[in-house]
Amino acid sequence: MHYGPISPGESELKLLGDVKCKDVLEIGCGGGQNTIVLSKRGAKSIGLDISEKQIRYARKLARRERQKLRSSSGTWRTWVGLVMISLT
Repeated sequence: MHYGPISPGESELKLLGDVKCKDVLEIGCGGGQNTIVLSKRGAKSIGLDISEKQIRYARKLARRERQKLRSSSGTWRTWVGLVMISLT
């Protein structure tokens, strides 16, 4: 889990704590790397990004890591419905 190219990672910062069974929404997930890591740690993760190309890559990574990834590309209008449905 990383926060940026020059930032320390979660293993050093320990900001999240236990995410098992928690709902996590990553807006601007890019290739989904953090969304996948959170899913591996037991979170119910949703990754959102405006780029369909990034979402396709995230889904490819999730398959390789054998993780179920809930993800979508689009604008905030698309995401509001997805998030409301996923979190209920």
